[in-house]
Amino acid sequence: MAGELKTVRRFAAESKKVESGPIVFGDDWPGLFLRGNICHLYATSLREIILDKPDIGLITKRVLEGLLDDLESSNAANNDAFPAWHQDEGDAQ
Repeated sequence: MAGELKTVRRFAAESKKVESGPIVFGDDWPGLFLRGNICHLYATSLREIILDKPDIGLITKRVLEGLLDDLESSNAANNDAFPAWHQDEGDAQ
């Protein structure tokens, strides 16, 4: 995953650890929350599928690449969750 760091949206902490699964914020539609370790597992598997299936349809490939990008954005190395991790990157470029 290259390019700009993804912006992490922050919410107040929950009293218990939030596990992967369906989640609702207020009266909004349900969505899916995936913990970072689960995202890594899915991203690794998805990358393997994309690379191993040369005959995959173009639209399907683009959708899967978008999902892969979203999954990889949960990696703190790819987002702004810990700004100090990226302080020296501007100096290296």
